[in-house]
Amino acid sequence: MPDITRIDPNFRAESIPFDDIVWYDAMDPRFSLHGLCDPRGTGRYARLPLSFETDGRVNEGVRTLMFHTAGARIRFATDSPYVAAAVELPDVGHMPHMPLTGSSGTDLYFSPEGSSVMVFGRAIFPAVENGQPTRSFSGYATKPFPGTAEITLHLPLYNAVSRVYIGLARGAGIRAPRAFSVEKPVLFYGSSITQGGCASRPGNNYMNHVCRWLDADFINLGFSGSAKGELCVADYIASLDLSAFVMDYDHNAPTADYLAQTHYPFYRRVREARPELPIVLISAPCPLPAGISDGAFQFARRRDVILNTYLRGVEAGDRHLFFLDGTTLYGGRDIDASTVDGCHPNDLGFYRFAQAVYPVLQKALEVTL
Repeated sequence: MPDITRIDPNFRAESIPFDDIVWYDAMDPRFSLHGLCDPRGTGRYARLPLSFETDGRVNEGVRTLMFHTAGARIRFATDSPYVAAAVELPDVGHMPHMPLTGSSGTDLYFSPEGSSVMVFGRAIFPAVENGQPTRSFSGYATKPFPGTAEITLHLPLYNAVSRVYIGLARGAGIRAPRAFSVEKPVLFYGSSITQGGCASRPGNNYMNHVCRWLDADFINLGFSGSAKGELCVADYIASLDLSAFVMDYDHNAPTADYLAQTHYPFYRRVREARPELPIVLISAPCPLPAGISDGAFQFARRRDVILNTYLRGVEAGDRHLFFLDGTTLYGGRDIDASTVDGCHPNDLGFYRFAQAVYPVLQKALEVTL
């Protein structure tokens, strides 16, 4: 098979061309880490406390996927004319329907200092050698405007990370980034879609869009195939100081009956501990037109379970509860173009998903801000 990079050099992975580069471990306290659970205390990039890995409270999928760095970001400000990143992975997940740029790669965003307007730099992702993606990779982006830039580096959606290094020009400064307008994070708990399958790069997950628009910090607790509404996870969520909670695990409940048994108790566990916390309930996005298949009927059954949780909460006096019907998430046109496999969104699907979630979450936050 011919090497496409010999035909079109634009596809060639570039080596870092700077002689004055200095590398810094991202655990350096000058960098701001987001979407992770005590990374400097544990020395690991994890989304849940390490006790969840060993004490048997959650299913095997969560124990594995808690180390996938979906939603993890490294933020800082610098006057360096370029920013490079080098990433070491313990292994490389390679899925047939999700590009390496999203599953195992990173991407860099630049913003003028003091601004929330993001300018995308580039994706950084594993090269492929002898048919296999490499476990160590690096890349860079030059600053697209003068002055100091604020940097956001998103970590992989479907891979664990061993080490991350930031490369800057020798003598460049490292400063703290500005605070988010919504500093307390919004937490998203849900399925593979929440985790980010199958975005082409990490920054295209729907919550990244939504929280960029809101200028909000966030935590991604999406666990592919494994978000089962376990009450110990609800207790952990309830222990955090959050701006809002988006509850979106419909897809991972094995049946509508299982969803009915777990959904309201999960919501109540968080609500009892956090009576003022805005909670958004989302049913699974259905890519099937109503009435054409049993699959669409099952989506409707599950949606009704979540709607029932909402109605019970409102009837009990909950004024901080919101519902989003999953049948609206992909819009009303060209739904077939929104997924890679009839389930997982592509970038268009995630963007449409974000457009539906944004006004609901914005309203939820306005209740308490």
